[in-house]
This record gives sequence, structure tokens and C-alpha cells, in this order.
Amino acid sequence: MAQAKTLPHEPPAQATEPYAKLDLELAAFERLRPELLKTHRGLFVAIHEGAVVDSDTDEFALAARIEDLARREGAIAVCQVREKVETEEPFPLLGFPPLEGVIR
Repeated sequence: MAQAKTLPHEPPAQATEPYAKLDLELAAFERLRPELLKTHRGLFVAIHEGAVVDSDTDEFALAARIEDLARREGAIAVCQVREKVETEEPFPLLGFPPLEGVIR
């Protein structure tokens, strides 16, 4: 599989709430969407710290590859690159809590 191309990005503001990182990553996806439609149309992309860190045609294969990163760093948005439809539901997200502090 080809290496994912990292697109230029602006670092997101620091997330302070548990789910704030998801909002930041989704906002980054929306900012990147016009360029992603040219380069990644139809693919699933993983957005971390405001940038595309991986992509795949298979969302489950992508999720498996980024699972360790998500567990270490927090939520990563996994979004399919497609034209935005005003009535669509939010894109699927992959978020794992960091391992530290998790009670087993």
C-alpha cells in the first residue's frame, strides 16, 4: 500500500475537554476537505493533530493501523472523503481513551 501523503496543516488549539479533540479533528477535516476531494476522494482518512496521518479504502484496516496511536494520543477522526451533504450525520469517529488512568 502506498504511503499516505501528509497535507499542510495548522496545528489545532489545545483541547481541554475529553471530547474537544474530536471537535478539533473534525474541524481540521472540514478545512482540509477541498484539497482532500482532489487527492483522497472516496478514501477514508485518519485526522490527527489537524493533519492526515493515514488513509485507506477500507475503514476497518485504517482503524486497525491507527489504534495504537489513538490509544497513546487520544481521539483520531476517521472520515470518508466525499462531498458534504447538508443533511448528513456526523462522520464516524475512532477514539480510544489514553491507556493511562484506565481502570481495568
